[in-house]
Amino acid sequence: MRIARFRAAAEAEARIGLVVDDAIVEVAETWLEALTKCSGTDPGPLLETGRRFRLSECQFLAPLPDHGRGVFCIGMNYVDHDAEAR
Repeated sequence: MRIARFRAAAEAEARIGLVVDDAIVEVAETWLEALTKCSGTDPGPLLETGRRFRLSECQFLAPLPDHGRGVFCIGMNYVDHDAEAR
């Protein structure tokens, strides 16, 4: 499954969709909802809106919107990596 943030031609609004062949199928979920549903060991289905956009008519956007704040990530195995580095 390939999830994308994109902007359709001549539209200002950022959208979320699934890349399928040569098109993007828009989904109803927000970016955070889509990522949450698709992560973990038992991913759930995303609700498609029925709108399809040709890839050639879309502009891919950065995966994380720029809110002017930094993104900090810590892995679950941080302690193991720290020990390996010493």
